[in-house]
Amino acid sequence: MRVCIIGLGRMGRGMAVNLVNKGHVVYGYDVNKSIYAALNNVGVKTVDSVRQCGDTDYVVLALPTGRESAQVLSELSTNAVVIDTTTMSITELTQVLSIVRNKGFKYVTARLEGGPKQAESGSLVLFVGGDEQLYSNPRNSCAS
Repeated sequence: MRVCIIGLGRMGRGMAVNLVNKGHVVYGYDVNKSIYAALNNVGVKTVDSVRQCGDTDYVVLALPTGRESAQVLSELSTNAVVIDTTTMSITELTQVLSIVRNKGFKYVTARLEGGPKQAESGSLVLFVGGDEQLYSNPRNSCAS
């Protein structure tokens, strides 16, 4: 599985490390490039732009707010399943969902229960919302 994690802060970094440890190919992007060296040392392949995340199976957004999520989705071009773990307001969610519909993304939300330690150990609890068909069979579904 090929995954790109956009937002390599405390949660995104932990998810990236966990996925690498499980043998997946993980790409990562963050505006703070100073964290790249440490992530490259553990096997995360860092990229210079969110546009380089398009050719993966999954794109995980682990961003501070819905504002950043909307900005990234506006720049992103992908056929991957987008899993958005970003906490956002109703106003931000409305904007994000508008972009998702306009671009035809395969999109689900995943609210996280746990912290960075659970992200890295793989013991986060995810509350997933979105198209049931996409959740059940992500490779054969299309955005609704």
